[in-house]
Amino acid sequence: MKQTNTIYSIFALIFTFLFLVACGSEGESNKTLTKEIDPMTTKRYTEAIKLEEKVRKDPNNEQATVWLRKAAELFSENKQPKMAAAALNKALKIYPNAAEKDKTSIQLISLFDEYFPSSGNADILRKSFIVAYPTHEKAAVFRSDMGTNETTIFEDFDVELKKIIEDTSVTNLKQKASNYITYVELFSLMNPNHKETPDLMNQAADISSTTGDNTKAIMFLDWFRALNPDNEKSADALFKKAFIYDANLKNKKKAKAIYQEFIEKYSKHPLLESAKFMLENIDKTDEETMNALLKKSKK
Repeated sequence: MKQTNTIYSIFALIFTFLFLVACGSEGESNKTLTKEIDPMTTKRYTEAIKLEEKVRKDPNNEQATVWLRKAAELFSENKQPKMAAAALNKALKIYPNAAEKDKTSIQLISLFDEYFPSSGNADILRKSFIVAYPTHEKAAVFRSDMGTNETTIFEDFDVELKKIIEDTSVTNLKQKASNYITYVELFSLMNPNHKETPDLMNQAADISSTTGDNTKAIMFLDWFRALNPDNEKSADALFKKAFIYDANLKNKKKAKAIYQEFIEKYSKHPLLESAKFMLENIDKTDEETMNALLKKSKK
């Protein structure tokens, strides 16, 4: 119970924010809608918020994903697609092995088709759905409509990654990196337990960090560790998270706590000494840290 509560709390905050941003500017704004004097609009919004609150208070309830799907339906009827997408995003990420996950996935695809058709994300989700549910009746429809199969999404990954590797323009690089990261995120939503997903998540985290999207990088690292607590790369992901807070975000307090967590959890890991060194020298200047490193190397 405690672990699920913690996971829900973290993901509910991070993923709602990220999905609201990712959905773009299409559709009516929530602010405008709340000004409308429409009893049904207010009623649907209130009911949707109450359903999300039920999930927050009782995250282990077997009806949690049903509540989130219903909340998404109400938000969609209210012409609030970003909030609908965020609710479905929570359902898929926080409950990766829930019953009727296929229904949640199909609802998300339909939402993108209706409100965000120009984003191309619905097609990515359809390709990902085919991999997740190859024998599903909807998968057959998607194959026929798109002329695609289970391998197409992986070919797309290769193409998008090649664009990043070959690009020399900083501006273009960020956009192409964003495209690749979107592919990985949507694929992982549908296929959290696929054999390729852990490596894709870690790669997306590295690319996000390199191109300056540290929030997204941390999201991928947390998501990866939640799905794969016993994976040999889980420790590496925790160390990377500490380093991002330390070197990129300059949040020394947060970095200290994560380095300490790493030291306590992974006492035999090859990065243990590195974590200890980073923690011991975290408040020093770059020059002082370099001198400490040189001194350490001479021992």
